[in-house]
Amino acid sequence: MQGLNPIFTVLEAYWWQLQERREKDAERLGVKPALVPLRKSFEPFKIPEVLPHITLLELDENNVMHSRLVGSGLENVVPVLPKRLSLAISPVDVWHGFVKPHKTLFETPCGLRFENHTVLSNRQSFIMNRFSLPFADLDGRIKYVISASMPDEKFITRPSMTTEVVHLTVKTLFYVDLGYGVPATDSASTGSVA
Repeated sequence: MQGLNPIFTVLEAYWWQLQERREKDAERLGVKPALVPLRKSFEPFKIPEVLPHITLLELDENNVMHSRLVGSGLENVVPVLPKRLSLAISPVDVWHGFVKPHKTLFETPCGLRFENHTVLSNRQSFIMNRFSLPFADLDGRIKYVISASMPDEKFITRPSMTTEVVHLTVKTLFYVDLGYGVPATDSASTGSVA
């Protein structure tokens, strides 16, 4: 993974600002402070340069991850994300290359940086760099992941609606300690799957 993208730096700096004021935000909202910033405290307009690259994932009570938001800079370069991404049952490549690493953030309050190589059914491929951070619901449970994603610059055409991801290889994956430790990595979370 190359040097940290400036978009990722802005998102991380903003997350730390929210982390520093999480107790005041919780008091203002009449809830107990969570380990991580509240999703309700996230004000996207404060980081406008990141907005086109933002995705928002939400975990529901049934352990299903929902894609709630895809920034305009991403909807023009990658196939539409499914609205529901099951954490229990997913195709192997999607599980190892996307769902499993993000599931960890709901269990351990840490950040996630990864790079994957994606091949589409139309034979186009691209490298996607992603930086993800956890956010809590008002009940204190980590329920949201807000990410900034940057595809490589050579991939600039919108795939057709019938284009599917046919192969996803995790090239690099590492967790970022946000003060609560990081999970142990295993070989299943960093490898090629087809």
